[in-house]
Amino acid sequence: MSKAELLTLITQGFIASKSNVDEKNDSNKILIGSERTTLGREGSDYSAAIFADLFNANEVILFKDVDGVYDTDPKKNPNAKLLSTLTYDQAFNLCSSGNMVIHPKTINHLKKKQIPLSIKNFSTPTKLGTLIN
Repeated sequence: MSKAELLTLITQGFIASKSNVDEKNDSNKILIGSERTTLGREGSDYSAAIFADLFNANEVILFKDVDGVYDTDPKKNPNAKLLSTLTYDQAFNLCSSGNMVIHPKTINHLKKKQIPLSIKNFSTPTKLGTLIN
């Protein structure tokens, strides 16, 4: 890395939620349903894609509880095959058809700027995982 390059690391995704005071006992309650102010399922991954876009990142690395993207759910199928590389379109199609590792909107956002996405296991981060580009 040259002196002119800046390394920016962003960690610990955060999704805000709206709370309300219960008039009867003055305690805070978390509101549910349409009153929630969250990004939804995989909101922290989508936030990472947004930040990557804003910071003109070279790569996004998401840490999950699996070694990467598989052709089928490895928790349900012991014969699931780890996919080492995928195109954005292949990853989008897999994730749109039931593979729950990454939300498709995250993939689409990174595809717009051609920012590579790596999926790695937080327990074994030295493993290669899956590269989407």
